[in-house]
Amino acid sequence: MKTAFNATRLAIAAFIVPYIFAMSPEMLFIDTVWYEVVLICITAMIGIFGVAAGLSGFFYCTMNWAVRGLLVAGGLTLLVPGTFTDVIGLVLVFGLCFYQYATAKKAGLLEA
Repeated sequence: MKTAFNATRLAIAAFIVPYIFAMSPEMLFIDTVWYEVVLICITAMIGIFGVAAGLSGFFYCTMNWAVRGLLVAGGLTLLVPGTFTDVIGLVLVFGLCFYQYATAKKAGLLEA
């Protein structure tokens, strides 16, 4: 059972990608222009990164449950189409990545 949970946690990105296509038909070049496709692809990649990092529990250093939950929430908001959700997701994911970097550097886990 532990192996199944671990495998699901590591492969969550593969499970999420079909939902991105369903919620954002622009990724399939349907009634859109190129810059919308680029924006959706970039936010989707950052969102998948946020969800995967939050579920794995490690980015620069080990995360507590609050940081993990916020990172997953930020990643999921990036997967929902819309400017408002993208802004919320980018602030959460990049803010928590900076927080993780600062925490790891303060703990001496990163080389200067």
